[in-house]
Amino acid sequence: MENNKKNLWAFYTPNHVVEEFISKMNIFLPFSENSKVLEPSGWDGIFIKSLLQTTPVKKDNILILDINKETQKEIEDMWIRFIHCDTLLNKTITWKFTHILWNPPYLNKQSSYIKENKTFLKDEYKEIGVNDTYAMFVYKCSQYLEEWGVLWFVLSDTFFTLWIHKKFRAWLLRNYTIKEIRTLPKSTFKEASVQTCLLIIENKKPTETSTVKISLDEENSYFIVQKNFYNNPNHIFNIWSVDKKKEKLLECLKTQDKLVNYLDGWLWMHTKDNNTYAFNIEYPNWVFYAKKKVKNSLSFDVIKQNPEQYAFFHKQGWNYPYYSPVEYAVKVDAVSKSNYSYPSYFEELYLSNRKWFIVSWVCWFLNARYMFDKAYWESNKTFWFFSKDEKQYPIEYFLWLLNSDKYIKMVKILNHTNSIQIRDIKELPMIHLNDKDKEEMITLVKEIISKKKVDLNSNIEIEQDKINKIIEKYFD
Repeated sequence: MENNKKNLWAFYTPNHVVEEFISKMNIFLPFSENSKVLEPSGWDGIFIKSLLQTTPVKKDNILILDINKETQKEIEDMWIRFIHCDTLLNKTITWKFTHILWNPPYLNKQSSYIKENKTFLKDEYKEIGVNDTYAMFVYKCSQYLEEWGVLWFVLSDTFFTLWIHKKFRAWLLRNYTIKEIRTLPKSTFKEASVQTCLLIIENKKPTETSTVKISLDEENSYFIVQKNFYNNPNHIFNIWSVDKKKEKLLECLKTQDKLVNYLDGWLWMHTKDNNTYAFNIEYPNWVFYAKKKVKNSLSFDVIKQNPEQYAFFHKQGWNYPYYSPVEYAVKVDAVSKSNYSYPSYFEELYLSNRKWFIVSWVCWFLNARYMFDKAYWESNKTFWFFSKDEKQYPIEYFLWLLNSDKYIKMVKILNHTNSIQIRDIKELPMIHLNDKDKEEMITLVKEIISKKKVDLNSNIEIEQDKINKIIEKYFD
């Protein structure tokens, strides 16, 4: 069973957490002798064991499904009905239930499970998309609910804002009344790499006035009208936007002209084998900026003097806005490049004379910064952008914009995780400065970059404060 747990990326729910959750579920739709309960993946049967101990639910009214054959004996020894099946692939269950409760496995579209069953899943779950198993479980199990029945699931909270779950959010908000969303402390599932939440929905169409209880912790909760989520950009669940300042930023995201009209952004390449094709750059005095060193190193001068053999290579997400030294190099001879993974049309873009900048996407801040001239970049850590009109909006214009406090806050509304997407940046609003402010802003950015080229850790608080104050005027 332990191997299945790892393969399915499942995290067993602690006893005290199960007991607390069942007591909360009992508030929304009290358990009775007539309650019909489904657990769509029994694992160790912890939910059902607690249910039988604390509620009047009869064993005859409980059904457990599980893909793991090892679970069957333990469940049947409790005299509970068990069906050995893959819940997401099963099409034979016709029963309806008053209560469905579970903590599903978290497998994304890169998992072997989704890849192996992709054809079936894409057809069966086309309404919400095939991105994460937990979303597909909500979709599947909601079909088993009786009218007014309640579904109670522990989920990854990534569905709150990630663009890939836009269709899932829209489907959920249109078809079900969300009773509560409760964020769970990290300690709930210590092994999990994602934050989790409790989602409770009722099989009833929402009304214009249906409200969702948002519980950020035991002492911090409030209600929000459900349709407000649907009206958000990409239907995001902005559960943290409860103050007027954040609501104002959210309105800007809804109404303002978008950055996508003024800049373009791309992913690019993977070497597939950095120890063979990449090099740490050795700067004068044996200085290295590579955080995770690869096997080989080359001096900065050798790379610069041999452009037919090497290119500079940004492959790590820095915590430095505006400017950071390029940290790696990569082979660019024909044989080496034939092993890389990158779209063919990038060669034309790479050879153009555009000025580029990069943005870190695995971070809590955007850290937009200059890109070294004619450098390559690693798609696992950075995005590449250029201005569609460099004369009207030079690179400096976007560097101050994306590194300002306002834009850092707005991008976290669009995507609350630490994995920013290109789409998130393109969805940000465009601010058009007057000529005086524009000139001052560009000058400030150039001053910051000059300081950072001398000392990467230079204090730029004064310049950043001026930038934030200028942009504040346009929001007021």
